[in-house]
Amino acid sequence: MFRTEEDFRIHTQVCQQPVLSYCCSMCFYRADQQERIDNHLHDAHQIPLHQFVCKVCPSSFRKRIGLKKHMEVKHSKTARFQCPFCGKFMYNKNDLDGHVNQHKGVKPHCCSYCGKAFCYKSSMGSHEKLCALQWPK
Repeated sequence: MFRTEEDFRIHTQVCQQPVLSYCCSMCFYRADQQERIDNHLHDAHQIPLHQFVCKVCPSSFRKRIGLKKHMEVKHSKTARFQCPFCGKFMYNKNDLDGHVNQHKGVKPHCCSYCGKAFCYKSSMGSHEKLCALQWPK
């Protein structure tokens, strides 16, 4: 028994062991977070953190399904998104959204540093990286 709730809280913080529910697939190491297992695999067993690498661009993924989804969205040869204004086909929805924004004259993506607006989110992201070098928050 503890005299106060505060005494009990301090006791549990000091004495309670973390639940080690994640296991290394190559040895007996256990951890309380998947990220620690990933780092252990990299450090102890020389397994790359991102072992599934795209052959088209520099993107890499921890899981095969991540690479598969990336390939479908970014590098699919099937252009399945059609512009309602000009009929042009796009390979992914983000490209279509930016393209449609150009037709409409809409620039919904604004730089958080200087306020400059862009049709494409990716263009704003590239611009923001440059602004971040000039004006760190």
